[in-house]
Amino acid sequence: MKKVTFIGLLIIGLIFQNCKNNKTPKDTLINKDTDTEVQEKILTAPIIDTLDAYEETTAGIETEVQTEKIKTIEKEVVKTTNETVISIKKEETAIKDIVEEKVVETEKEIEAVAEPKVEKIIEKEAEIKTVNEPIIEKTKTSIATSNWVVPTKYLSMKNPTDPKVDLSIGKSLYRKHCKSCHGNEGFGDGTKAADLKGDLGDFSSIEFQSQTDGELFFKTTFGRDDMPRYSKKIPNDEDRWLVVNYIRALAE
Repeated sequence: MKKVTFIGLLIIGLIFQNCKNNKTPKDTLINKDTDTEVQEKILTAPIIDTLDAYEETTAGIETEVQTEKIKTIEKEVVKTTNETVISIKKEETAIKDIVEEKVVETEKEIEAVAEPKVEKIIEKEAEIKTVNEPIIEKTKTSIATSNWVVPTKYLSMKNPTDPKVDLSIGKSLYRKHCKSCHGNEGFGDGTKAADLKGDLGDFSSIEFQSQTDGELFFKTTFGRDDMPRYSKKIPNDEDRWLVVNYIRALAE
């Protein structure tokens, strides 16, 4: 600002000096007959114009300087802000990593302390069960023995179907309703056999096959204990007789 002001004043001084030493074009327009007021207007016009130009130039220079300063300040602010944000993010990341490491270490410490205790508890429970739980064998009753009382009328009841006819139907019904307990070959080794109380017997054994068709029909129809009542699952009497025929075929 001081330099600009000095330059401006120097320019004004030079202008005044030139006005004294040299005649401007406007001086030539003034003569002795010119009115005094007009002379003053003519003479003062260049000075006023020069001052206006000086003020405009000075104002423009000041505005440019201020604009440059503002831009510089803005750049510094943006730079400082960005550096601060980056620094904060780095600190947050570092803190997060430290927290995660601490959590992992804490979890490992907890596991290291807890695992031996859990193992000891499991071992003690196993020991208690071994000592306190006696081995109990399930008492099984055979379905083929004479303790299953069959009414007299069924003992001598004759099979109304031909064992050689529609054997495939009896096989299909057996696999659907009987296989899961009695097994595919009738050995009493089906997938559900272990969960049943009764001895399912062996359909191929002499003891089982010595029963009459009527006895087998009665037991299949009414069931007992774990043996379900198949008069509901297989409501047709003829179908149950066909099952008896297939059971006979298992002995062959």
